[in-house]
Amino acid sequence: MIRKPLKVLVCLLFVATVAVTGSSWGYNSEAGAGVTGVEADALSADTRSRSIQPALRPSYVPPAQSTRSSGQKSSSGHSSSSTQFPRQSTGNPSPSPTYHSYPRYGGQQFPQYTYDPPQPDYSATMDLVPPFFNQILPFSPLHAIGLRGLTCDSFLPKPGCKQFVLTAKLWHMKLNSSTEVWLTNGVGGPGTELDLHRDLGLDKHRYIPEYEISYHIRQNWAIKYSFMPIQLQANENVPTFGGFWFGNQFFPQFAPVFTKWNRYINRWDLNYDWYNAPHAVSTIFAGFALYDEHLSVAMGPVFLRSRSRNLHLAYAGLTLEKVVRTVGGGAFVSLHCKWSTQFLESNFGWDGQITSRVSVPMDCGRFGFLELGWRWIVLRRDENTDVDKTNLDGLMGSAGLIF
Repeated sequence: MIRKPLKVLVCLLFVATVAVTGSSWGYNSEAGAGVTGVEADALSADTRSRSIQPALRPSYVPPAQSTRSSGQKSSSGHSSSSTQFPRQSTGNPSPSPTYHSYPRYGGQQFPQYTYDPPQPDYSATMDLVPPFFNQILPFSPLHAIGLRGLTCDSFLPKPGCKQFVLTAKLWHMKLNSSTEVWLTNGVGGPGTELDLHRDLGLDKHRYIPEYEISYHIRQNWAIKYSFMPIQLQANENVPTFGGFWFGNQFFPQFAPVFTKWNRYINRWDLNYDWYNAPHAVSTIFAGFALYDEHLSVAMGPVFLRSRSRNLHLAYAGLTLEKVVRTVGGGAFVSLHCKWSTQFLESNFGWDGQITSRVSVPMDCGRFGFLELGWRWIVLRRDENTDVDKTNLDGLMGSAGLIF
């Protein structure tokens, strides 16, 4: 005798509900739908026409269909012991689905489940203002001028194959140090050690232009030529205090001298982009430099000594470039670092620059850019009677065009 018929009826209803719902889950993993039977698109004869859904769901093909599509049958006419199922992907679908075999266990098929984890959003990374201040200051000045973080759409503007890059630079050069010794003092010893600014009266600061052109013969290969004229001269005759020897010539004490120093630097180099990514590029380069130098010291029409020579130097170096910010209007801010060493003919030196560049897109794959940073050039030659040490550095700005 059943003492609690209501409880028994509830239990039977629960068992029936689980049985019906479980049969539908065998074909459709969308439990919330509660629809029994085989999914409509799973019965399609052409598996390539099935729509790929991003949700987590099994991709099931009936045994008879999968056997016909794979073309595998046993000798007795029944399907083989392994059944193939199409693999689902939530990314870009391929023209035809790929298949994997799954064994049977007691006549039950095991459909394949695929799951793609959510990808992080990088659109709000690298903001200049911390997230807390972005929330309490939504109308901050940084937002007003259009500065944003580095997003997946940001890229470093680079010249393509058969494109030119023209650059005009203006360098506010500072003559930090310069030591000159040339020939003997008349009795076999080295001449007097002179400083171009302190002893010969040359300007310590001067604006120096530089012109550069490069052509990309291949996607990662380019040839480049640059020309920098350095021209310094004393504004007036400078009296000598103590006298000095220069070029086997003695300049007496308190004699007014006039000095002129010209150095023309021509450089040809070959560039190779060994690392090339959308946000960064690194280039190695090597080439040849020709220094055409002329230094003259005159005292009246009689005493004049002039030293002219050409320096043939080889050099090699590395550049690093990376985009760091995006600016309103589609422009980009990038950081450029360059370093190289020079050698040959008893000379050794190095030069480099660190600049920040703003690139503005133009039509037909062209870009214009403005650059600002620091530049330095050091060149040393140290022999007994021939010493030439120059150290130049200063602020540099440039404008260029990629076309």
